[in-house]
Amino acid sequence: MKKIYNYEPHLSIEDKDIIIKCIDEGVATTKYNSLFEEKLRNYVGSNVILCSSGTSSLHLSLMALGIGADDEVICPAVTFAATWNSIMYVKAKPVFVDIDPHTWCMDPREVEKKINDKTKAVISVDLYGNPCDYDQIEKVCRENNLFLICDSAQSFGSSYAGKSSGSFGDITCFSFNLNKIITTLGGGAVVLNNTKIDDELIRDMSNQNKKRVNGYDFHGVGFNYRMGSTNAALGCSQLERIGKTLQKKRDILDWYKKELIEKAQFQKITEESISNNWLVVIRLNNSTERKKVEIELTKHEIECKRVYKPGPEVEWIKLSGRHEKCHHSKKFYKESLSLPSGPGLKREEVISICNKIRSVL
Repeated sequence: MKKIYNYEPHLSIEDKDIIIKCIDEGVATTKYNSLFEEKLRNYVGSNVILCSSGTSSLHLSLMALGIGADDEVICPAVTFAATWNSIMYVKAKPVFVDIDPHTWCMDPREVEKKINDKTKAVISVDLYGNPCDYDQIEKVCRENNLFLICDSAQSFGSSYAGKSSGSFGDITCFSFNLNKIITTLGGGAVVLNNTKIDDELIRDMSNQNKKRVNGYDFHGVGFNYRMGSTNAALGCSQLERIGKTLQKKRDILDWYKKELIEKAQFQKITEESISNNWLVVIRLNNSTERKKVEIELTKHEIECKRVYKPGPEVEWIKLSGRHEKCHHSKKFYKESLSLPSGPGLKREEVISICNKIRSVL
């Protein structure tokens, strides 16, 4: 049996053709970058700036908001490392909060408990494509005069209360990494929902903070966070079929649920939300069951992955003296696995995966 990856992107003939077209026209062109930004702007309804990754979009966002040394930024314990790494890039302190045990997103009630005089911002995370409870999170930020950065790296195509992902907070950050709903094989975007934020500052910072005059002069320290032209060209093509991709992701989740609903717990979607179903994650009854499933799937060349280790449980963070107690996050980590979820997955492959899971439960 051919190895089934945790997430293999689907690259169509049209995707390959537009990359070749970009190369033939000259990869120094910015034509496709401008076109991709325009398409994204039309899709989410706000100003968009392309960058090199979801991580760089978070870093640029924090800098644009003036977050720095001695500031605190609240974020969920369960998230990819980029969320809390970016906070540390600007010398601020990440403050971890526990997740809701059902939606697996940050619990707004826990956010309120961690706010103090040093708190400057909240980074929400739409885990596995499931939007956070933005009514409550935006309310908390508004009442406490805090910036809200939405880490929507995983939720492109999702919606909350009838509004698309990218519509919330002061800034939204997207990722177009290899394993995302649409891929540019490396890339990201900053979406500006607060008109007071200087978009030119973000563009300059992503281009080594270079002055816009000939002569290689600079405003100060900057970064090489630009998206390449071939990446942007691929993004244009991928975005054209976002509707079909979202439908396929719904199908994949339905196939898994039909086979495993009596054996495992699936993510509860936040009220008023539509998830893009980016990644299928199952939660077992205990860590013993999780280990059995992990061993069985790995034996058959089926790539499953542990969920993100809670930030306070990461060894080097623990050694730095951090002792946040995030009970739900810790339990979720012990009991859960992500299953193959790529858009090219076939129904018979899902059935085969589920048969192997059931065989050890």
